[in-house]
Amino acid sequence: MNEAAPAPVVVDGGAYAVRLPVFDGPLELLLHLIRKDELDIFDIPISRLTAAYLVTLDEMRRHGIEPASEFLLMAATLLQIKSRMLLPRPPAVDDIDEGLEDPRAALVQQLLEYQRFREVAVAMDGLAMVGRDVFLRTVGLDRPADEEGELAALDVYRLAEAFRELLARGQFEAPHDIYVERISIGERIAQIADVLAVRGRTTFASLCVRARYREEVITTFLALLEMARLKLIRVTQGESRGPVYVEARVGAIGELGEQAAGMLGDDGA
Repeated sequence: MNEAAPAPVVVDGGAYAVRLPVFDGPLELLLHLIRKDELDIFDIPISRLTAAYLVTLDEMRRHGIEPASEFLLMAATLLQIKSRMLLPRPPAVDDIDEGLEDPRAALVQQLLEYQRFREVAVAMDGLAMVGRDVFLRTVGLDRPADEEGELAALDVYRLAEAFRELLARGQFEAPHDIYVERISIGERIAQIADVLAVRGRTTFASLCVRARYREEVITTFLALLEMARLKLIRVTQGESRGPVYVEARVGAIGELGEQAAGMLGDDGA
């Protein structure tokens, strides 16, 4: 595969320089190549992707940029996966080869997880003024008897910190297959709306208590960000490092259902 040539840029004095895209890491570069060539992330043509990746590294070297060690490690990983893919597969026993793991499986999982974290980062970048997405608690919902003082309105960055803590301490299963059935953000919003309609208030941890995979926690976090952006919920915290509470704004339960239904319609379009 031929990699597109870097675009020349005129600099002071009329000289030409070459501007290369900047990638935060090898996973971002791989996702860029997958999108650029419209490859199926769940069935990566590893030889084609490896060739494109190595061409990009050579392009960087030609322009005086030495790839960081993690880029070289990924190159070695891709070559190893490619060599494993070329090995003949042993004959299946009784037509059952479930024990034979696809050599690409671990890489696909890394790419999917990185892609979701990038989505989180993009969502947070869209919330430049954190105060517009959180609201002071008003009277209307009963507090636990042992709760003291006012619940402080929680900014988006603290919610993100709670999200990272939950991922760090959670014991999540590693999917056995490359394909993992995903729940959409619209579907998760509908589920959260149902919980809030019954309980009035819940915690971020409670919403994730049944999550088996990291992606489920990520989807819940993205759903909460979207609900906050739409001013449908308020996120509060009683004390520093305490539980993160999620509750519907007064009169917002019906609107929650309508918004979720609208997003479900968009997902199915």
